[in-house]
Amino acid sequence: MSPEESALEHVVVQQTESHRDVIINPDLNEEQKAEAVKIVSSFDKVFTDVPGRTNATEHTIRLVDNTPFRMKQYPIPFHSREAVAKEMEEMLKTGVIRHSDSPYASPINVVKKKGGKIRLCIDFRKLNSITIFDAEPIPTLDELLVKIEGAKYFTKLDLTKGYWQIPLAEKSKAYTAFQSPRGLMEFNFMPFGLSTAAHTFQRAMQEVLGRLSFIVSYFDDIMVYSNSWLDHVNDLQMALQTIQDEDLTARPKKSLVGFTSIEFLGHIVSRGIIQPDDAKKSKIENITPPTTKKEVQRTCGLFNYYRRFIPHFSELARPLTDLTRCRGKIVWTAELKARRV
Repeated sequence: MSPEESALEHVVVQQTESHRDVIINPDLNEEQKAEAVKIVSSFDKVFTDVPGRTNATEHTIRLVDNTPFRMKQYPIPFHSREAVAKEMEEMLKTGVIRHSDSPYASPINVVKKKGGKIRLCIDFRKLNSITIFDAEPIPTLDELLVKIEGAKYFTKLDLTKGYWQIPLAEKSKAYTAFQSPRGLMEFNFMPFGLSTAAHTFQRAMQEVLGRLSFIVSYFDDIMVYSNSWLDHVNDLQMALQTIQDEDLTARPKKSLVGFTSIEFLGHIVSRGIIQPDDAKKSKIENITPPTTKKEVQRTCGLFNYYRRFIPHFSELARPLTDLTRCRGKIVWTAELKARRV
């Protein structure tokens, strides 16, 4: 262990959210609320905005070609440099990244978020192009919804920066090196943007939570579902104990406890009824006609998300899906206009 890594073991990261920020269903009766508060407060180690550090698994990057590469760095806008420096300092302080002498180097992109904050995105396209595919299956939306649609009580947990809770294999860290204003850095924990990261994360969730029949998970979204309040109390305690035992953490302000109607993966689930989320419906109703092949594919994906609610969906969507095979300019035909209406 380097002196830098050793020092990180003694760094205490200040949390800004706690179990007191967990959202408990206000419509529960007083006895149920008291039970929910008791459970949540007893797992204060789980509910924090500081990412956990699990030993349940680690992420390994396997390459078809080990030849080092160095990609050209993108210019960082002057007005974003201070925010980038602050973000880099925080990532170093928490041990997410470390200084590197790797022969590999990917560039970073600065993405502006709502509220003026930024997100550092590493452009791993070159690394991904030489990464061996991971065949771990990702559950489909229908598989998950079928399991939970008959339940009456739900708790949704959002793991705190979920990918950063999974360590990188030591030999894989050099592959994630990226250029920054602070010099060359590499990740200690699994970064966003790797082509196989989602598969590793889903495998980890299966290993940790797969034996619990009252849980479904889709990446960092975890849903505990039960047919009665008594069952839900017991199920939630067992779920949180398992999560705590694996040193995982959940974001308090995004955790919803004891709800009878809840949003999950763009759908509203409520006591045996599943329907599209109003925000998604509004997005579809106000969609503008796509003008490029990429926009057509994105539009098809959005429509396909709700195909379970549309009889004869394949037939209705065929004129649009046919456009994904077009090589030239997208032409919005009279038939497509009629279908849109």
